[in-house]
Amino acid sequence: MSGIDAGRQSREELSRVLAKQHEGCVGVEALVQQWRDHAALFRRYRQVPLADWLEDRAAELGVALQTRDEELVALSEAARISHFSPDHLRRLHRQGKLTAMRKGRRLFFRVGDLPRKPTLVDDQPRGEYDPSAHARQVAIRRPHGGSHDTQEAA
Repeated sequence: MSGIDAGRQSREELSRVLAKQHEGCVGVEALVQQWRDHAALFRRYRQVPLADWLEDRAAELGVALQTRDEELVALSEAARISHFSPDHLRRLHRQGKLTAMRKGRRLFFRVGDLPRKPTLVDDQPRGEYDPSAHARQVAIRRPHGGSHDTQEAA
C-alpha cells in the first residue's frame, strides 16, 4: 500500500468515526463539545494544525455562549427565547423555580436561567382538517358499523 492510499484510508476512517460519534447531538452547546472531541481525534491522527484551529473556534463559540447566558432580557423577550408564555414565566418566578431581577414593576431574566421547551426537529406541520381521512379513521375504529356517538343495546 502506498503512502497516498494509507493517508486516504486514514482520512476515510477519521470521517466515519467523526460522523458516527455525535449522531444525536443537537444544540449549540453540543456543537462546542463535538468540535472539542473532533479536535482531540485530529490530534490522535497527527493533524495538529487542524486540531488547534478547531479548538480555537470551539473556545470562541463557548465564550460567545457564556456572554449570551449572562445577558438580561425583559419578560417578553424571555418568553420569545424560551417558547413559554409570559404568564408561565411569571408563575415560575412566583414559585421560586426561576430567578429574575425586578426593576420597578418589570421582570428581567438571565438568558442562561431560562427554561427551554424541547423542540421536535422532524415534526411534520399539521395540515388542514381532512374529512375523508377522519371518516377512514372512524371506520377503522368501528368496523361493525353503527354510530360512534351511541352504543346499541343488546
